[in-house]
Amino acid sequence: SVGRSIRLEQFLKLRGAVETGGQAKVLIQGGQVQVNGQKETRRKRQLFDTILGYNFNSRFSVLGNYDYGFDRLTNGSKVRWQGVSVAGRYALTKRVAVSPRVELFNDYDGFTTGTAQRLREATVTGDYRVVNDLLLRFEYRRDWSNQPFFAERNPQTLQRQQNTILGSLIYTFSSPAMTTNTPADPTPTP
Repeated sequence: SVGRSIRLEQFLKLRGAVETGGQAKVLIQGGQVQVNGQKETRRKRQLFDTILGYNFNSRFSVLGNYDYGFDRLTNGSKVRWQGVSVAGRYALTKRVAVSPRVELFNDYDGFTTGTAQRLREATVTGDYRVVNDLLLRFEYRRDWSNQPFFAERNPQTLQRQQNTILGSLIYTFSSPAMTTNTPADPTPTP
């Protein structure tokens, strides 16, 4: 997709919070929707999202994403944020794949994160397909900020970086005939 913009009411429908645009309009104008902890009564909030993906072959794919958002606050000031990410996926075998990813995010005014900052992130994910519908996944992620933002063991103390290690076992309920290869998961179907 290239250059999509979404309105707040459309976002509420996509998230399943409402079934119709009319329901979203009533909630928003009634002050029942909060964004970043504040009541939001405006239906327009702009986010442009661009995603480009390419499968080089059945084993290797890349994905790029760029987001730009802006809003006007009730006091009339304008806030903006933007981010970019690049990811790849390489299937070493039919059962094993590795996926690196890097992201940069600028929250110029602290609107989306609560702190004016520049965030960076690097992730490496390893997948092992145990059987067709069962995936074992390990992930290491490193986050950095130019401001103290990440909580330590003591939540009163903030630091500029954090490490995350994740392990998961994922079972899918789809049949192999319904499985497709996408930039997000180009692992060849056995």
